[in-house]
Amino acid sequence: MNEIKITFQSICQLIQEKQLNMAENYVAIGYYLRKAREAELYKDGGYASIHEMAAGEFGMARQTADHCMKINEKFSEGGDSPALEESFRKYGKSQLQEMLYLTDEQLEDVRPEMTVKDIRNIRKPVEEPVEALEPKPELRQGRKPTEEERDILDELARKLIRTYEDWMLNDFQARVSNVRKSYRALWEMLGDRRCIWFSGKNGTYQAELFEDYVQLREEHDGCLGNIEPSYLANAIQEMWNEVAFEDIRAEIQQARAEPEGCSTSSEEPEEEPEEQIPGQDSIEEHPEWLPKDYEKPKPPIIEGECREVQQEEETEECSTSSMAEEELSDLDILKDKLEREKRLLGIALKTIGAEDRHTRQQKLVVSALAAAVCDLENAEIPAEEPVQPELPILKNNEQRKEWLRNYKEWGLWYEDKHIGAKYYKYDFQNGACLIAETYEQKICGRMHESSYLHLIGAPKDTAGANKWTVHEQYNRFPNSETELVEFLKELQR
Repeated sequence: MNEIKITFQSICQLIQEKQLNMAENYVAIGYYLRKAREAELYKDGGYASIHEMAAGEFGMARQTADHCMKINEKFSEGGDSPALEESFRKYGKSQLQEMLYLTDEQLEDVRPEMTVKDIRNIRKPVEEPVEALEPKPELRQGRKPTEEERDILDELARKLIRTYEDWMLNDFQARVSNVRKSYRALWEMLGDRRCIWFSGKNGTYQAELFEDYVQLREEHDGCLGNIEPSYLANAIQEMWNEVAFEDIRAEIQQARAEPEGCSTSSEEPEEEPEEQIPGQDSIEEHPEWLPKDYEKPKPPIIEGECREVQQEEETEECSTSSMAEEELSDLDILKDKLEREKRLLGIALKTIGAEDRHTRQQKLVVSALAAAVCDLENAEIPAEEPVQPELPILKNNEQRKEWLRNYKEWGLWYEDKHIGAKYYKYDFQNGACLIAETYEQKICGRMHESSYLHLIGAPKDTAGANKWTVHEQYNRFPNSETELVEFLKELQR
């Protein structure tokens, strides 16, 4: 058997051939997705959109499905065929994805031998003088992110906070709080480190920070889009406390997993520690806060004849303390942590001053802990379950609409005081439930309540007419009043 010689050139050629096949497959998939969307065939499978169908049937992300359909529309024969146009058959999938964002004039400059990076460089706007009376539109502008892109921005913000936390704390107002200035400060600080790789819920992403926009890219699906930088600044501000809470929860879990042990050794210690309040550490553990002339106090000397009795008392006391520690709830541990950090803050204020970076950082820790205690206290207070009124016999659509609008009679189910939202819930005998999500907002100087109704766990229409959208769990998209009227009609039929 002849041995095949593998070289760099042969490997590249083989991979390029496979990429050409991927491009043809992408065009075909995009064609069939477009046809399913145009004929609303996804409804036959119980899906609300082509994106839900692509995700449910093929595990395809929203961006991937969009890329397939856009590539088919732009590069297929006649713009409506499962076959790739002849002039584009020498290009791979990744090249076609980059070419999606090119104008017709820019496409003329693309050649099959170009790399993805070469094609991306063609997208850069040409620096031409702009006429004063007729300004040309920007070729690359940031836009509002989608819901999925917001989640990606949150992960990017988490990465930036973890990496540059100290830098942000040095001027928290300008680098985090003030979203009008914070992105510019971050962009200038990063310099040549503006290309950032990070992990998200659905894979690995790359963000490239430009002066006027943030470009998000997925590892395998190429460019997702250019996002207005203020949305990243907002994400950093919103994720700041979330990251702090994560650290607090990690400390609590570590404290519970590794409780401080007590030594029962008969050996006499060389020296006895100074008595401390439980949960408090000493100033010596924070050398950066110590005054220059600070001297550690010498430990007291304990007489030999008292040592044995004292050890027995300490052993008994330690055992009792360990048992009490095991019975502590998460709230108790969090409160203890808060008191400890408050004492450290008091020490910092007295010794190194309020303007020092360590003091400001400690203030943020105390604020985050206090908020966490408040949240946990609210969570541990069980709310009284409202008594649900019986569903009346609704004889016509007007009565059904009136019942839907009188959601407050169902009883308040949950209130989120952080965002001012109230939720009312009604449970039906067939296992479905209806949630009314309400917000108060000021319109033209008067307070107005907006409501959104969400039907969860409802069975499909027995007639197969899809008169209402079926959601197995809570979905941010509300149901229309017309849908719910049809549901109530079917329920009491």
